[in-house]
Amino acid sequence: MRPFYHPQAEDITLVGVLYALGDPVRLQIVHRLAQTGELTCSDLDCAVAKSTMSHHFKILRESGLVFTRKEGTQHINTLRSDDLNRLFPGLLAVVLHAPINTLA
Repeated sequence: MRPFYHPQAEDITLVGVLYALGDPVRLQIVHRLAQTGELTCSDLDCAVAKSTMSHHFKILRESGLVFTRKEGTQHINTLRSDDLNRLFPGLLAVVLHAPINTLA
């Protein structure tokens, strides 16, 4: 199996991050990751197909928002908070402090 693509920190762009955050499901994933620290694709109770969740995690990973590692059959996702805070100071805080009821 080929390893996951993760952009280097210097390759993460504001446009890519904002695009990834522009979807309500992906925004919900980011909020949950900030609360829990780690999630698998199946940890979220969203009314979307497994393949759709995988697609959302792929966009989050390739934009530089999350890091994914494989443990057995599970894909464990974590928020790249340190990289994001260094590259875009304050952005993650604003996103995470937005009222959750504005996500839908």
